[in-house]
Amino acid sequence: MDEEDIVISPRRGKHEPAIPACGLFFATLADASAAHQRLLAAGGEEYSCLKFQLTVAKGGDFFVAGPALGAPAAALCLEKMIVLGARRIIFYGWCGSIVPDLPIGSIVVGDEAVSGEGTSQYYPLPEPAKPSPKLQLEVLRHCAGCGLAAELAAVWSTDALYREDRRQLKRLRQEQGVRAVDMEYSALCAVAAFRKIELAGVFVVSDELFTAAWHPGFSGKEFRDANLSLLNAMLRFFPSAQ
Repeated sequence: MDEEDIVISPRRGKHEPAIPACGLFFATLADASAAHQRLLAAGGEEYSCLKFQLTVAKGGDFFVAGPALGAPAAALCLEKMIVLGARRIIFYGWCGSIVPDLPIGSIVVGDEAVSGEGTSQYYPLPEPAKPSPKLQLEVLRHCAGCGLAAELAAVWSTDALYREDRRQLKRLRQEQGVRAVDMEYSALCAVAAFRKIELAGVFVVSDELFTAAWHPGFSGKEFRDANLSLLNAMLRFFPSAQ
């Protein structure tokens, strides 16, 4: 794929702000709304960029952005953040577990990104996309410092939430070491690697896909408590938020 043949390139609009290099990017509406409200209550400034909300913390050291659900929307938003100045992004989402040792409420830091979505193929790379090792390690250490047990896990991303197949999940687990499933992570890793910025992903296990019947935990105490603890911790990740 020749870059000179690409029809539309991401660019900063005339009235769009330059943003800090570091930020948290949220997949879900609930988490994004909570994060935006926290920053705004502390004196942050809100912007609207490409139909997603973006709030810069008071002092201008970091931002929160989202929501953006699904690989195409998330990749589009990440491209915009990059042209506005983002260079170190932590993606925050929910994931389904396909292994018993990651029950609902577990905290996962994304490792290998396995694509089952259609976006990442358009970002050609010399090797499979991975998160930034440096930022990944920082997230793991930060979680530990906040008293949260986080595990590295390979994550498979899919566009088709209602077409997850038990046989396919079994093959992914056995052949590629996949332990968790989401909808955005592999595409974001591909965009970040292609654009040469740092990205890591952190997730809360929201449902279990390894049992005979799907086991959702979105409204359960285990998930809600873990999600709140992780959200609080990640909003303290950047120095100005300490």
